[in-house]
Amino acid sequence: METKKRAGTYIRVSSREQATEDKASLEVQQRDCDTYCRRKGYDIVCSPYVDVQSGTDSRKERAAFEQMLEDARKGAFDIIVAWRPDRLFRSLWPAARLKQVMDTTGVDVETVTQPMDKSTLGLWAWVAEREIQNIRERTMMGRESLARAGKFVTGNPPYGYKYDPSIKQLRHDETEHLQVVDIFNWVAQGKSIGSLVTDFNLLGILTRRGKPWTRQQIAKILKNPIYAGRAYWGKRERRNGLVVAKKSVEERILIPVTPVVTEEIFERVQRQLNKNRRISPRNTKAVHILQHLLWCRGCSTSFGARSRNSRYGKPLITPKRYYGCRGMKQSPGAYHCRRPAELNATTLENAVWNEVTQAFAEPQTLLKILRDRNATADEKARLIRTKLDKAAEQLEKKNLELQQVLTYARQNLLSTEELKPQLAQVREQKQHWEEEVQNLKQKLGSLQTDAGNLADAEKLCLSIRERLVDVTPQQKKEFLRLVVERIWVDRNNNLEIEVVIPKLEKQADDVICEPPLSFKGEREGN
Repeated sequence: METKKRAGTYIRVSSREQATEDKASLEVQQRDCDTYCRRKGYDIVCSPYVDVQSGTDSRKERAAFEQMLEDARKGAFDIIVAWRPDRLFRSLWPAARLKQVMDTTGVDVETVTQPMDKSTLGLWAWVAEREIQNIRERTMMGRESLARAGKFVTGNPPYGYKYDPSIKQLRHDETEHLQVVDIFNWVAQGKSIGSLVTDFNLLGILTRRGKPWTRQQIAKILKNPIYAGRAYWGKRERRNGLVVAKKSVEERILIPVTPVVTEEIFERVQRQLNKNRRISPRNTKAVHILQHLLWCRGCSTSFGARSRNSRYGKPLITPKRYYGCRGMKQSPGAYHCRRPAELNATTLENAVWNEVTQAFAEPQTLLKILRDRNATADEKARLIRTKLDKAAEQLEKKNLELQQVLTYARQNLLSTEELKPQLAQVREQKQHWEEEVQNLKQKLGSLQTDAGNLADAEKLCLSIRERLVDVTPQQKKEFLRLVVERIWVDRNNNLEIEVVIPKLEKQADDVICEPPLSFKGEREGN
């Protein structure tokens, strides 16, 4: 009596979405494999091996496929039944491993919808791999075509947006986009990502997946230019489905989207993130109140801070602290800014602190420079308004020219060959004047002055003067970070301090004086 062959079935889909489709779902494959085994008289001796993973992903092992090969080596069955050859493999590598198991164990492979035997297994693998490459190329060409047409090519939008499949564009999510605005405004005001995450989680504001926020998620939002209206497609160069390099911004395809924040706010946040990274307290263990503020006038590099805790192998009761020119340290022999390269931290900090506190104790000098600055800003604003009026006039002319060209085209007064160059020229000129108007408006906004600024500055100086007594080193550091833009040290160790005055009733990073006020002192740094 002939013994029934023992069979094991293998089914696979590439994704969860495909698992629910009628044409190739897991249920359809399993039903067809069971029917095939009954018709052939095979005895199914084990549960089906099921994978939900792309057959082309050679970087990840398919758990069920690996288990099936291991069971075949142990003699658990005589034949492997699959729905189609491409369910078993989509490239030569898994086909070669399957062929090795077949040769060493005698296990055979049969497929339900398309005949396949061991002699043609390599051919099937080659055909499947070529088919995948063709599908990948057609898919990428289609996505690139959509991106060049200004369409968003993925249905997984970033936080703050929702995808509209009818027009293949992104729209603002009513709730999420308000939270994104809060995120950008929070950091633009000089606050940290950590404090924002803490507030969001305490208020019960959750992510799209219903989980608490993390610093990494907030940082990802803040660095994404899509919130300023610039989405990019084709960020990475791929070869055979693998990422081989990142493309430059010029090589990517720009997809305009509705911005959540202005370009000015976005750039301001990027500067604040860089500043936060530079002044992070994790960069040093000891408190150096001038850290990240000192710059060398000789080589235009910053000073680094360091502490010395021992001498000749013996610990020091009081650690010695120093500030050193990075140019002389990192490129020895190239710069000769001073000798020695390092300055005593205590002496330098006392000189700067006395200079700053004296300026705020007697604010007449600050107020005089502020008045001069306001007068200069008003004159600059007047000139910019004149330029803005002219640019707006030119833009209006270009809009009329564009309408006139389109009217001629509708009346058949222009042929297609005549229309294209004229239309391109007018649109290019119109775009130029639009950008010019936008730039002038931004410059004008940055020069806006307030008549109450002088009174605010005087009140601020008086209130600060009363609180600059008996402060800790950490409080000194925070205060100097708030009011000092940069401190220059020349080769003779003279100090030049650039001070900014925060507005009294607004956030700390809003400054009254731009550019910073300068005070040149003759105090020695060491």
